[in-house]
Amino acid sequence: RPAVLNISGGTIQNSTAQSYGGLIAVTASTSPVEINISGGTFQGGKAVRGGILWTEDDCDINITGGTFTASEATENGGLFYLDGGANVTLSGGNFIGGTAAGVGDGIYVKNANLTITGEAQFSGEGTNIYVENTTDKAVVVIDNPADSLMTVDAADKSAAFASSETNCAAKLYSADENYITTWADGKFYLVAN
Repeated sequence: RPAVLNISGGTIQNSTAQSYGGLIAVTASTSPVEINISGGTFQGGKAVRGGILWTEDDCDINITGGTFTASEATENGGLFYLDGGANVTLSGGNFIGGTAAGVGDGIYVKNANLTITGEAQFSGEGTNIYVENTTDKAVVVIDNPADSLMTVDAADKSAAFASSETNCAAKLYSADENYITTWADGKFYLVAN
């Protein structure tokens, strides 16, 4: 039976982690973990990775609302650092103003699955979503993209992103700048520039 955390309101703020996950750290090494967030404010988190949220192991995270803001990482993932086979769905919520000394001021995705649907909104000065795919497990699916900047640094750049809309092609970049975005068969593809 999975451990379940449901958050529908309130404020979680101003916490500094010595390592990972400024406000929430998820490890599912002994049993599955499920987190459902439908509301609340998450702000002022500080960590090495994942100013607000850090995942290590296989877990399911569903976010339908809430505000995630003003948090920072000294490495990657100013707001979220997703790793270890995490399955994360964002169908709502506001993701604002994370900062990372490394990459992924908003969300850093490594060996995890991120699906963005519905009304999830991203804003900020830096890269809102950064994908590093060292084991070909990182997948980002964008069904209803916000006006966001997304970067991919994947071992297999051919199909790291998929989308049902073509209008966010101009917001998708390859980290090494040697690839450009094309659109075919309902998916984004990064091809050699």
